[in-house]
Amino acid sequence: MANKKPSLPEVHRSIRVPNTTNIWRKMLAYAGPGYLVSVGYMDPGNWATDLAGGAKFGYALLSVIMLSNLMAILMQSLCVRLGVATGRDLAQACRDFFSPRVSFCLWVLCEIAIAACDLAELLGSAIALQLLFGIPLAWGVCITALDVIVLLLLLNKGFRYTEALVILLVATVGICFIAEILFSRPDLGGILLGYVPKIEILQNPEMLYIAIGILGATVMPHNLYLHSSIVQTRDWQPTTEKKWEAIKFGTIDSTVALFFALFINSAILIVSNEAIANFNQVVQLNPRFYEGFCLRGLAKSQLRDFQAAIADFNQALRLNPNHTDAYNGRGISYVELGDIQKAVADFNQTIKINPTSPDGYYKLGVANFRGGNHQQAIAHFNQALKIDPNLADAYGSRGLARYALGDNKRAVADLQQAAKLFLEQGNIPAYQQTQAVIQQVQR
Repeated sequence: MANKKPSLPEVHRSIRVPNTTNIWRKMLAYAGPGYLVSVGYMDPGNWATDLAGGAKFGYALLSVIMLSNLMAILMQSLCVRLGVATGRDLAQACRDFFSPRVSFCLWVLCEIAIAACDLAELLGSAIALQLLFGIPLAWGVCITALDVIVLLLLLNKGFRYTEALVILLVATVGICFIAEILFSRPDLGGILLGYVPKIEILQNPEMLYIAIGILGATVMPHNLYLHSSIVQTRDWQPTTEKKWEAIKFGTIDSTVALFFALFINSAILIVSNEAIANFNQVVQLNPRFYEGFCLRGLAKSQLRDFQAAIADFNQALRLNPNHTDAYNGRGISYVELGDIQKAVADFNQTIKINPTSPDGYYKLGVANFRGGNHQQAIAHFNQALKIDPNLADAYGSRGLARYALGDNKRAVADLQQAAKLFLEQGNIPAYQQTQAVIQQVQR
């Protein structure tokens, strides 16, 4: 069945393939689409699952990353064959070879899957911009949407510009992780053993859960549609011999790019493991060193492994029942898990040990705020500010509590004071975030 319109007509067959026997020139001509596809295999979903896997199970889940990557290589090679051999992308093939009813159902399902995948990229980029530059989430989402438009505009300049930009960004990530691995000095033997599949992954429910997450973050439906389309940007000659050549070089391109994605995902897991392994070594050398357990708990809470963090804080408190940092860390973990009652108990214990600490009253206020007890939260923020009148976070949180109670006038006053203190302290990201909240309250 003939196609009425080629896939991506703006760039279809726009990149010339040299008619030469030089294999490197041909390989360079076909290089590019695989790296656009590889971005989907190192997105926020992959980061989240790799970080969790490394923090909890060391190198054990490297085998899952490798197997899922091999699956991705197979699927992308099939996309190359589809695009080159039939001249269709996956969407066109579904339309041409399935009934209208089946095609419509596939379209709806894939739109939902693509939207779900893109949501992680959109929010992940917005959160990254907030962490790096203090840009509010709403603006971060707009900037992320804008960069998509910029990429589309690059198509008017030529598809090679889009490929070059993406390759540059991917290479930047790769260089950063090479440096991270060199700094962390991981166990090479342990890494190699990690790539050997283990039956324990299927027997341990928690390990299996993360393994499924790694697999799910790898099977990206939009990548299948994308690759079968952009592989047709190369202007090969429409002969059987040249089509086989295009399939060969297109497969090499995607395979090399996806092995680079394998390195990135492996590096995320390895660095995550090393962050915890250093603390493990400390507590193994000195099992009575309560600070080691507390620091490891803080590291695990940063990786959002709150249950494991609580276990470490518990051990720190067994060794030192008056360790306020452990109470605070455990309380924060309970807040994140939604157990406000236990969080309040921990922060009260912090205040009991050190009644002049503004941090204890502030965190107690945060716990009450998260639990919906806004009046009690304001009372605790007041107490924190009596002890330390320059505690910007307390002003900001009290402003939010007052806003939740409908007291917008005093909420704005608190938020403005918080913004002023953040600016004086040089905390520009917090200042910008607070200003964005003030604008929202004043609407």
